[in-house]
Amino acid sequence: TILVKCHRAIPFVWDKMLSPVYKSSMKKCGRNNVELVLVCSPYYGESTGSCVGANALKSLCEETGVSFYDFYSEPVFLLHPEWFKDRMHLNYIGAQEYTKIFVEKLHFHK
Repeated sequence: TILVKCHRAIPFVWDKMLSPVYKSSMKKCGRNNVELVLVCSPYYGESTGSCVGANALKSLCEETGVSFYDFYSEPVFLLHPEWFKDRMHLNYIGAQEYTKIFVEKLHFHK
């Protein structure tokens, strides 16, 4: 399994010209039995509802059969400000909780 993480802290610019490259890489993973998983990590604070580039990534994932999880504005994280070191980084406890939630989603997916 390969995890690719997008986060608001690092601007993700969707370049339509690179879309065929991304798609080709995603399909190559599938052909080689490599499960690719793309993830947007949790963010604490006001948000637009999803991480930057999430809609484009989600669409490409649906097209190529790649798993995509958007935890960016997941309600459970918004209820626990104590899980964050700052708006963009989970602290130790938050990371443990995120790991539990993420692993549960992966197990449910399989």
